[in-house]
Amino acid sequence: MPFASVSIDIRRKLELAMAGVRYIEIKSLFRRRRIKLPENSEKTDLVNPIRVMGGYLDVLDGRAVLIPYSSSEGIDGIAQLLLDHVRGIYPDKPDLEQAFEIRRRRIIEVTDGLLPEEKRDLLAEEVALRSTKLWPILSLSMSEGVTELYGVLGNSVYLDHILLGRVTVENVVLDERELDKIVTVVECSDQVGIAEPFSKAEMSFMGRKLRITVDTPPSSSGSIAIRNLSAMEQLGIDTLIKLGTISREEFIAIMHFFLSGSPVIVAGRTGVGKTTLCNALLKSLPAGTRIVSVEEVREIEDLSKYGMKHTAYEVRGDRGKAVIDLLHRNPDVVFLGELLNKEDVMAFALSHESGFRVMATTHAKDRDMLREKWEKWGVDYALNGSVLVLMEEKRVKEVSIFEDGCWQLVEIGPSAK
Repeated sequence: MPFASVSIDIRRKLELAMAGVRYIEIKSLFRRRRIKLPENSEKTDLVNPIRVMGGYLDVLDGRAVLIPYSSSEGIDGIAQLLLDHVRGIYPDKPDLEQAFEIRRRRIIEVTDGLLPEEKRDLLAEEVALRSTKLWPILSLSMSEGVTELYGVLGNSVYLDHILLGRVTVENVVLDERELDKIVTVVECSDQVGIAEPFSKAEMSFMGRKLRITVDTPPSSSGSIAIRNLSAMEQLGIDTLIKLGTISREEFIAIMHFFLSGSPVIVAGRTGVGKTTLCNALLKSLPAGTRIVSVEEVREIEDLSKYGMKHTAYEVRGDRGKAVIDLLHRNPDVVFLGELLNKEDVMAFALSHESGFRVMATTHAKDRDMLREKWEKWGVDYALNGSVLVLMEEKRVKEVSIFEDGCWQLVEIGPSAK
């Protein structure tokens, strides 16, 4: 069995492990200590690999297994040595991004020349992630193509992917340890709101932005919902058409109503893609369009990067007053995120009455529920002339217009779905 007797640092350990040495003997003044080096496993064969942060999802028929990069390359023993090494390295102030970055740089430093550059960098990303509370759930959530991730205590998490649809990640389970990691991240966030039994927070990491919602025992069974806000930019209208979220005919009809001055309401249950659709509709507008967005928590993109003149506001409280204050900006379009109460609907009506083109999202399972709710609030007058885009299971279910005191289904040509 390969054996080495040396006074050893991490670089030398890595060299010996890569050479196949299984044991080393550490000498001190009074004793010798024998240490076993982690052994590399065989490469994991991947059937349908999709790249994620720190590794791959191996996907088949709506189910996947998370494979760390090191396992796919047969260098998981090397990864373990590096993980043990960097866990004792901390930034001056507690900060996930700084901890990740100083550990990633340290790994690159100690492996430089031992591995090809691309393999070295991917291994450094994996090990640095695994050394923080980001791995595996938060790092999965912020991976390219992932729009949302969900988990219930004691069960495998599942995610929504732009190209793959809904996928269950069988070997990533939301157990108490993983839930505690996410709760800690939420509690340490600068942007956290707590309304028992739910806690919400936003976090940014390496240019990526997540919104995290957690509910914890004993008030509930324990669950998480994590939205990758950075995925918005990947979901233009052409992509949504390709994914079957909306047909081109529906898109053309909705934009015709909107540009003709009809207010547009995108409604549905939580998580059906209301804001994602609105974001895609808004960024299809011509360059130079003046847009004001008013949201309780910012979700849509900065549309300025598409050539529009976009002013975004986060307003908690009376959005009607905020709209009045913004009249002097004379926007072409007003977007209102989540009409949650009577005052929000009044702000929606005021925007339309002021001559703006207005688009908004709201919770409602169907058009009758929406009408009943607004009638109860005494603001059903805001429905007059409005176009309702009802979403279900991340797809446009139907388009209606409120005329002559009732909803009328809009007949749309052959669907491209």
